[in-house]
Amino acid sequence: MGQFLLRPGHFGPAGTGDDPWRGVPVAQLTADGVSSPASRFSWVTSSFSKAMSSRRREHPNFTRQCDRTWLDFDQLPGPRLWYGYLRKFWALCTEDRQVVASKQKGVINTGGRDFTGTILAKHKATPQKTWSSPPNSKWRTVMDEAKTPILYEGLYANYNWRALSSALFPDQRWLRFLVRGTWEPNAVMTAVDQAGNNVARYRLNYKDLRVGQEKLGGKKKLVEIAVHADWQLTDELALVLMRSAEWLESYFELPGS
Repeated sequence: MGQFLLRPGHFGPAGTGDDPWRGVPVAQLTADGVSSPASRFSWVTSSFSKAMSSRRREHPNFTRQCDRTWLDFDQLPGPRLWYGYLRKFWALCTEDRQVVASKQKGVINTGGRDFTGTILAKHKATPQKTWSSPPNSKWRTVMDEAKTPILYEGLYANYNWRALSSALFPDQRWLRFLVRGTWEPNAVMTAVDQAGNNVARYRLNYKDLRVGQEKLGGKKKLVEIAVHADWQLTDELALVLMRSAEWLESYFELPGS
């Protein structure tokens, strides 16, 4: 896991000052402070499109910023991955169409290893509380075949316009998955570590991407993932990306929708 996260005990910023990944907005911030669309649309139960239209009209400048961030996604250096439905399973593919991880019936396979579905864990080692700490006190456990905990996931999720999803590793390093956007077509989710470093960015895409003769995603949306060039695509990173790939779309789900 240390191949793509900071070394234990190292909490300083990573990379150089001219890193194009640094300084990229990752949260719902406007000129008026933190945007709170979830509370603003708490009364909405079924009119998802109405909520999206209202949000965009309220902050046109912020909407244009999000549009630009979505377009600038193409300029970020680092490897690209694609997540989507392929035949009878979900797949994580590289740009050259190689499947690096798959998910079927709750089991993820990557690097020849199976990782089971989540199991509720009483994990008491809570990260240091800061403004950006994972907003979770209870966690699920993702384990390998030997029942070794590899990853803890917070029970709170990206849902109803609240970015609460987080992942905690056994060595106490963690990631949060922050979302910036006024609706799905301009939204970008960023995996941010405990030092504020961007590890990966996600966006929804309808690109026609084929793996062999099969179209990845079918009629479903693809998730395009850009990984920071400083981190290698290890089996553990592939596991995290597979687990988190659907958290951008779930951010926009509303109760009763």
